[in-house]
Amino acid sequence: METVQIPKQVCPNCGFELGEGVASEAGYGPKPGAFALCIPCGYILIYDQDLQLRELTDTEIQEVDSHPEVLEMQRFRAACLADPGVRKKIDETLMQGGRSKAEK
Repeated sequence: METVQIPKQVCPNCGFELGEGVASEAGYGPKPGAFALCIPCGYILIYDQDLQLRELTDTEIQEVDSHPEVLEMQRFRAACLADPGVRKKIDETLMQGGRSKAEK
């Protein structure tokens, strides 16, 4: 998997700072119209033309449940949260208000 830097943004649901996206072997990843998933809270967003994240429209929400890209991201999120090191880092970041100590 390839990590892609995106403009720093904050998840509108949990406040976690999102600053990178992961491109999968299946070709999913940060690009206009692609879905994004906040690893800590599972909130689903979508990239606009400038790789800014926005909330889904009502129509997009109806389509998201069975979308293969979203299913792959949910499996990736589950694997991340199952890793104690990743889980600890997420928890520490959220306790600091969603941003790393260096950025405060």
